[in-house]
Amino acid sequence: MLAGSVKPSSPLDVLTPSRLKLHSTDTVYSPGYNCGVTRARQIVTIHDLIHLDDPGQKSTAKDIYYERLVKPAIRRAGLVLTVSKATQTRAVEWINDASVDVRVVGNGSSVAFSEDGPRVSMDRTTFLYVGNLRSHKNVGILMSALKQRPDYRLILVTPDSHDVQLLAHQYGVFSQIEVKSGLSDEQLAVLYRSVTATLMPSLFEGFGLPALESFLCGTPTIYWVGCESIAEISAGNGIAVSSSESVDEWVEAMDTASRPAVPLVRDAPESWQRRYNWESVAGAVGQALAI
Repeated sequence: MLAGSVKPSSPLDVLTPSRLKLHSTDTVYSPGYNCGVTRARQIVTIHDLIHLDDPGQKSTAKDIYYERLVKPAIRRAGLVLTVSKATQTRAVEWINDASVDVRVVGNGSSVAFSEDGPRVSMDRTTFLYVGNLRSHKNVGILMSALKQRPDYRLILVTPDSHDVQLLAHQYGVFSQIEVKSGLSDEQLAVLYRSVTATLMPSLFEGFGLPALESFLCGTPTIYWVGCESIAEISAGNGIAVSSSESVDEWVEAMDTASRPAVPLVRDAPESWQRRYNWESVAGAVGQALAI
């Protein structure tokens, strides 16, 4: 963080005094989207552009920030980092400048997410959802599927606990859900190890960390095949649902997970540990910044 800077999420970060004092020979690297007014070269990491693509998250302020600050900074730097091939593809399209190197450096995960560790016994078939309730998360499809299977239970780990409860009441599945928030990585890992499968109905994701965490814990993920980043992480494991909107397909996938005829996770968790770890991410970032 730049000395004397404000929180990266604050609008005031655009005019950080320490950034304003930098020279054209300086370079500022941000592991996020943060740019500001400066003579320095700014290298940022684009995790996703969902807030520009999803009508439910778009705003004039975001459009101005990305078009007037982020995009020009990226073009000037000639380099931007991304976390997945899916985000890389979208970033190339958005930047629209062939001279910019859009480089995938990947993403890592906490060592807490491992197949080895404590788990709890579930008294019935239980699934897990981890994330917020933004429109692209497509959580409503899970509520519809749950309604068709009264014996199934869904644990939702989300900061939007009140809204989840309202949504569950709306779909008539309140008695089938359990809402948790503020869990540590260790507590979340226990849930991953204990459930039948993790559900990720997202329409798009920049990366899809819950899918990775679930596979690291040896638990399959059920996801929409059109969500490229999760398909990338899954690499043929788990269950890919062909439609994001078909309740019957989601119900069928949940049924399949509850009585798998074949292993739904063919690869050992170590294969994800080799592909997605912070050491390799740090190495990729360091190599990119050394250019």
